[in-house]
Amino acid sequence: MRIRCLFPLCLLALHGAGAWAADAAKPAAPPEPPKPLVTVPVGLIAGRTNLLSLRGLRVKDATNVVLDGWSRPILASIGKREDAKLPEGLSATRAGDQSLEVEVLVPEDAAGSTNLVWSVRGTNGVGTLSGIPVVAAAEWVEARESNGGFADAQPLKLGQTVRGTLEKGGDVDVFRVEASAGTTLHAEVFASRVGSTLDAILTVYDEHGTLLVSNDDAVDQDPIVEHRVGASGPLFVVVTYANEKAAKTHGYLLQVKASK
Repeated sequence: MRIRCLFPLCLLALHGAGAWAADAAKPAAPPEPPKPLVTVPVGLIAGRTNLLSLRGLRVKDATNVVLDGWSRPILASIGKREDAKLPEGLSATRAGDQSLEVEVLVPEDAAGSTNLVWSVRGTNGVGTLSGIPVVAAAEWVEARESNGGFADAQPLKLGQTVRGTLEKGGDVDVFRVEASAGTTLHAEVFASRVGSTLDAILTVYDEHGTLLVSNDDAVDQDPIVEHRVGASGPLFVVVTYANEKAAKTHGYLLQVKASK
């Protein structure tokens, strides 16, 4: 009786040892390459030395960073490497838990490029972030604070591109443009498709505060609006965020132009 009782236990022990040996024989998953996710700020200025942070996963130990997609690769200088605090409400897979400071001189004749690529090389391979636009220095404006209402709206000329960030709770950026009757105003935000965590809303009001047009998602999470101008005068273009808290990673580019 004792032998019959021990025999199944022996089989179980042998089965367990075999399963352990099989698990031990499985190769470990290979280490993953860096994964850049977000740039702070967004976009690059042509003819300038641009200093920005690349946030992502496993980017802290990068061996080099290259800006690709132009006529030749442009090597960036690597600065500070650090763990990055996650913005409230955003996961590491969206906002990145590491940060890499990079500095790159963008040639002046790269202006107008719309799909440059950050290539971040680590010991385990290369990760990329595409869709990076380059703005001509003559067309670039930096958003200023405070510009949160009609009374203190920031003046913006048609044809300019403004770069801003909605990093404070309840943040709203308001821009005033002068438009002529009979023209079509076109305003477009570049954010989620160019390495930002911002889900923007774009709205246009007339000088009396009347809502003329609004949009949330047109391309990816980026809004685009068009409005046929009935009477010459000021219009107010407003950028805010939808369904998320403000964050330093909520950068954007806003282009405003008009056509007949």
